[in-house]
Amino acid sequence: MTTATKPRPTREPDLDAEQEVDLGRYARAVGTRWWLLLAGLVAGAVIGYLIALGGSQLFKATSTVYLGQPYSIISSVLLVGPQTNPATVGAIVSFFGGDTHNKAILAKNEAVLERAEASDQWNFYQAKSLKQNMAELAAAINTDPKKIELYQAEAKRYAAEKLDIQKDAKKHDDAYKAWNAKSEQALHPHHFLAISMTLLQIAIALASITVLTQKRWLLYGAALSAFGGAILGVVAWL
Repeated sequence: MTTATKPRPTREPDLDAEQEVDLGRYARAVGTRWWLLLAGLVAGAVIGYLIALGGSQLFKATSTVYLGQPYSIISSVLLVGPQTNPATVGAIVSFFGGDTHNKAILAKNEAVLERAEASDQWNFYQAKSLKQNMAELAAAINTDPKKIELYQAEAKRYAAEKLDIQKDAKKHDDAYKAWNAKSEQALHPHHFLAISMTLLQIAIALASITVLTQKRWLLYGAALSAFGGAILGVVAWL
């Protein structure tokens, strides 16, 4: 008599099931072969050092700023190129103008903060004065000697605190005046630099038109405008 056996059902792996990752096993594997990591690090350092010693190529960078406008030798024609661009001077003037404007804004911001702090201290001073007056009034209308002594002591305390607050308020007032003066001093050259930049831009435009039209009188106008811009750029720092 034979018995039929049923095949066992096969279990398919659950792909969505979470599997634990044994990080310790990988750490132990790396720890047992630590010398490989150290050897690779030393080999890389030695190779990099040898490559650095064997390299003979040296990179250098230079920059030259040309001021002015050259002419050709034969026909006295204006030569315009990247290395002789008159806008270089305008860019320099524009940079200094923006720098002075930013410094003026920063100084003015500090002045505003000091002014606000001084205002807070003066308000605090007024509050102490009000409390002192109330304490003096209470001492004047009271008949109890103990309360009179208490109110008088409070009035003296408020008066002493007022002096400290007043010193702090005056210190912030002085700081406000100093920062405000620095702001005005920094903004002074900005106006001249702005006009100087405008004249230089006019000079650049006239020089470009001169190249196209070959009109010499435009060149004189460009030179005059450039000269005025240069003069104002110097006057800005005087």
